[in-house]
Amino acid sequence: MIRVAKPRAPIFVSVIGRLALLVNELARFPEEIEMEEVFVRIRDTGDYYGCYGFAPYHFYSPEGLKRSFERRGVKILKMVGLEGLASGHPREVNKLLKKYPKT
Repeated sequence: MIRVAKPRAPIFVSVIGRLALLVNELARFPEEIEMEEVFVRIRDTGDYYGCYGFAPYHFYSPEGLKRSFERRGVKILKMVGLEGLASGHPREVNKLLKKYPKT
């Protein structure tokens, strides 16, 4: 992206966050956590080499993504979050909202 962008052009990036992936694994695929060589590598480095239903990928931490761009001289104007601990769990979030309505 940096190489093909015009000088001073904005670059918009979206990635799958490491925390969101790990929370999703815990909630939806707990048996995959037992595949220690995969889960521990993703947890510690963000690297996934493929073969279990998903393409090879690097799952970023916010700090890691920021460092990756700053190392290449890109000025970060703004970082925003899209995923959180509740992402992918709408049923549970709705239960909480019903139980604790805004007052």
